[in-house]
Amino acid sequence: MRRKSGSVFDKRKLAINLTVVLIACLVVIIESNIFYKGFSASPKESDVIIVLGCTVWGEEPSPKLEKRIQKAFELYESGYARKVIATGSRGYGEQIHEAAVIKKRLIEMGVPESDILEEKDSTNTLENLKYANHLIKIHGYKSAIVVTNYFHIYRSGMIAKDLKMDISFGKADMPESKVTLVLSNAREVISLLKYFTLQVFSKLKGEIFILY
Repeated sequence: MRRKSGSVFDKRKLAINLTVVLIACLVVIIESNIFYKGFSASPKESDVIIVLGCTVWGEEPSPKLEKRIQKAFELYESGYARKVIATGSRGYGEQIHEAAVIKKRLIEMGVPESDILEEKDSTNTLENLKYANHLIKIHGYKSAIVVTNYFHIYRSGMIAKDLKMDISFGKADMPESKVTLVLSNAREVISLLKYFTLQVFSKLKGEIFILY
């Protein structure tokens, strides 16, 4: 009986070790893709710029959102596109829609209000892109530059591909805070693990899950 018990314990231990190694390898692969896709992305001239929503502090953009807004303005000023879509609803604890904050800051920077479209219903990355894509079709646009921070580009690109969007990316800088950098990467790894898991089921059902 002791030998049998020991054998079962060894198999469980081996299974746990293999699972840990598998997860570690998966995380390394995901991180590699996050950095590669994020830092190799470059914009191309398009019809519109899409600014993906991000946390708002009160009525002001968080540091990550501010960087996205600055990048969108830079692309607009450089002539990459003549229209901007600001995305994002009002999240928990936020006093104003993320899209409204993006629009307000862009106007302060000098972008005419007539060149900014707002999408105020989205609550996650999929909805940011899905609802922005709806606006693109309504206005007869064909291509878009998606503006977000580097860690977000890999997953955003896969979602845009699922939505059959013609996009390129404008990589926004990150805030200087190392804590923000570490937390953003960690959260994105978790989001991507969720994405891959749900995509297995979504392919079987022929639909796209709501992914964060």
